[in-house]
Amino acid sequence: MLNSLELRMSEWTEILDHINEISSNPGMMMGSEPFYRGHSDSTWELMPSLGRYAIRSDSENKLYYQFLSYGGHLIPAGSSTWDVLFLMQHHGLPTRLLDWTESFAVALYFAIRDAQRSAAVWVLNPSLLNFTMLNRFEVQRLESAFPEGYEKYFIDDRSSFYGKFPATSIAVSGKANSSRMRSQRAVFTLHSDIAKPLNTTFRNLGKVAWKVTIPMRVFEEARTFLKHAGINEFSIFPDLDGLGRHLRNPEVSDIHQLNVKTQGRSAKSQRKKIRR
Repeated sequence: MLNSLELRMSEWTEILDHINEISSNPGMMMGSEPFYRGHSDSTWELMPSLGRYAIRSDSENKLYYQFLSYGGHLIPAGSSTWDVLFLMQHHGLPTRLLDWTESFAVALYFAIRDAQRSAAVWVLNPSLLNFTMLNRFEVQRLESAFPEGYEKYFIDDRSSFYGKFPATSIAVSGKANSSRMRSQRAVFTLHSDIAKPLNTTFRNLGKVAWKVTIPMRVFEEARTFLKHAGINEFSIFPDLDGLGRHLRNPEVSDIHQLNVKTQGRSAKSQRKKIRR
């Protein structure tokens, strides 16, 4: 049985064994599939992007209304205020959502994609988190669970619901209305307290989450695992930009960048040939 919040293993097979033990043990995962999140630095905390910025108290309010004002014609008709929140997250604005995935391989990809030191994959028990916070086991769909909406709870300070969201953090699902969300099997945690990292909450909640450290010595084995699993830049970002980045990988298209000196000499040589 695993009791530690942080799991440190030195071998790739050990990491896979522990991930399997966490995700398949009925005593650890009740009801829902586990959530995974990859960090390219194992020291990073589980903080939503809105909590990582030095912002003023009214910054979230301004971002929300500017997004509606400038981009309202691009937002699908009939979108709820929760839908707007997910769109803001999807398009790179700081929000009180934290991205997770239902795929260990996707989380692993993000963990080691740009890592320059030991990485980590967090594993979350969403059912236990929600049961502890809301007395509900299910991963929540915000539109039905909280029909008052994002604006009433977090934006409009005249609302009777403002500042009264009933949980510090909960596990939620969003509408899979983009190919990226579907390919990444995206799920989220929603945070009412953006100043408190989720991992500090776990210490008081029992077996809600585990951090699995991925040391650099296993990165090559992890990349081989991802290759066999069909996880790459294009599968994660299924658009032309993702395809372009995937094809630039030397292992895929045998494209190798020349160093600057070689490029310079080649250009100079070509200019001489032209003069002749």
